[in-house]
Amino acid sequence: MRERRARTFDTDLVFPEPIVAPRRQCARCGHLTRADRMVKGFGRDCAAQLGLLGRSVDVGQQGADLFDAMDEEMCDGWDR
Repeated sequence: MRERRARTFDTDLVFPEPIVAPRRQCARCGHLTRADRMVKGFGRDCAAQLGLLGRSVDVGQQGADLFDAMDEEMCDGWDR
């Protein structure tokens, strides 16, 4: 008869320990905030209140965009 052994699994590969981001204090309110979520030393909420967060993404485009490439005749407003 074979001896029964309990199965053991190496769960570190499947469920690794969560990486804990370092925390720093917000320069405005003093709350601890994850360092990777800070904006210029402020927490995300305080940065939004101070107007440091833009509403659009800066893609870093240089030169003309599609609206600059269109002619005036293309925008005749026929669908209005």
